Amino acid sequence: MTILHCRRGFTLIEMIVVIAVIAVLASIITPIIAKYLEDSKLSRAVSDVKMISAAIGDFYKDNARWPIFIDPTMPLTESNNLLLLLGVGRDAAVVPGETLDTKFWNEVGGWPAQRIDRLEDHLVYNEPPTHQYNSLKWKGPYLSKITADPWGNHYSVNTAYLTNFYPEGEVVWVISAGKNETWETDFRQLNSSSTTVGGDDVSFRIK
Repeated sequence: MTILHCRRGFTLIEMIVVIAVIAVLASIITPIIAKYLEDSKLSRAVSDVKMISAAIGDFYKDNARWPIFIDPTMPLTESNNLLLLLGVGRDAAVVPGETLDTKFWNEVGGWPAQRIDRLEDHLVYNEPPTHQYNSLKWKGPYLSKITADPWGNHYSVNTAYLTNFYPEGEVVWVISAGKNETWETDFRQLNSSSTTVGGDDVSFRIK
């Protein structure tokens, strides 16, 4: 006796219903996942700027000086101090109508390449632009590595204001340009309780 099994597939209507349900679920879940991922990026950036700031503080405690020397064997002068330390990654943009020069460093006349260095040369390795810091005092690495911020841009520290050459007392930041990848913080704010972070920049104040 032959038994016939009925093999029935999905009807067109059933397939449409299944696809519609999947689409509805995706529309609900996707924004939640996107927000979770963005929140995790923000949390990492906040953690990174704090760690870099702490590492700079540890460097200062060991060496009794900031990581701002082009040549650590020579006295600190206006030509021997670094204006900016950068992490790895891309250059973030600036707000429309402003250049890096006009935004941060009008008073120093631009960004001479020899006065910009990498954060890792001071905090991960003892390799400033010319000579090393005193090896008996440099007890790093103060960080195991320095990465780009979660959006692929570098962290920056406006180290010029760690010197006494700017008596106004401008604030020093460790800063990321944030999700919109545009620096919006005014780096030339005076050292007061009213300093503000611009846009969605992520920062931690050193002084």
